Amino acid sequence: MRHTMSKLTVLACAVALPLALVASAQADEVSTTVTPVEATFTDTTCPFPITEQIKGKRIEVRRFDDDSELVSRTLHVPLIATLTNPENGTTATGHQAINPVLDPTTGGTLSFAGLRFILTAPQFGLVLLDAGRIEFGEGGIVSMAGQHQLVLGDVEAFCAYFAA
Repeated sequence: MRHTMSKLTVLACAVALPLALVASAQADEVSTTVTPVEATFTDTTCPFPITEQIKGKRIEVRRFDDDSELVSRTLHVPLIATLTNPENGTTATGHQAINPVLDPTTGGTLSFAGLRFILTAPQFGLVLLDAGRIEFGEGGIVSMAGQHQLVLGDVEAFCAYFAA
């Protein structure tokens, strides 16, 4: 039995190795870069300033064809954001996990999908949600699917929470 298992293992390897080599020869080359993100800035979404501290990472995946030409660029940007109204100390923490697809030539955003931003606040619940898919063209937004409060300017509950 042991001898039979060894033969089967050798046979499986003999079949799998050439298939793996063919698959890897046909696969596009992929380059992944991970960059830490940490920043503080003033958010001007509301009529009053909100200090926003973000922390996370930016993961960029570049795919190249057999001629080493860049054929696609995608990002994954998971971030945690702590927002504070410096005038009254009201604070909340939100997060995002956006996935932009970039034009390989210009670096401009072709589309993004995912959770652009979500913020829930104590005793308020959900105060801001911007999630789904947005596709861009030369003139701006071409199509949207999902709930996009930031894009549409629907920030009344968000600003009310930080004004309290």
